[in-house]
Amino acid sequence: MEKATKQLEGYLLEANTKLSESQKDLNEVVNQKNRLAAENTELNRKLQDQDSQLSQLSRVRQLLAKQLEEMKAAMEDDSKLYGKIATENKNLQSAIQKLEEQLDDEQEARTELQKQLSKSVNECGALRQKADALEAAINPEEMEELKRKMVAKIQESESQLETALTKALSLDKAKVKLQAEVESLNSELDKVK
Repeated sequence: MEKATKQLEGYLLEANTKLSESQKDLNEVVNQKNRLAAENTELNRKLQDQDSQLSQLSRVRQLLAKQLEEMKAAMEDDSKLYGKIATENKNLQSAIQKLEEQLDDEQEARTELQKQLSKSVNECGALRQKADALEAAINPEEMEELKRKMVAKIQESESQLETALTKALSLDKAKVKLQAEVESLNSELDKVK
């Protein structure tokens, strides 16, 4: 029996050793399972963080895309405005040049009218001298006719001069107004640039 007891003790010892090793293996598996569960929980948390960041980046991307479209539209509007202002500026420059040419023509006409007026005044003076000299020799009716002709010629010359002066003045005013508009448009054009 001793032999059987020893044999049973050997089996018991071997079973205890195997049980101990199995318990040790079980503890290692449980520890590994707990560690993997903790890692899984951490990875799930990181995945949720990444999803949240991705969602946030997607919203930022949409916002930036919208802002980009708005900026493109604004630049297109600015470009159209710039083109419109440039065209208006060119048209006004052309109008100013025409008005300057017209003003030069009017000033030449004014100078010519002043020469004619001066000539008329001189002619009137000469006629008056002749009239004074001939007054005694000419009958009063002829004298009145000469005076009427002289007054009519003086009035016509004065009227032409007055018309030319009025035109020159209105052209000067138009030129100043157009130059102010051109300067305003140039200022707006510079702002758009």
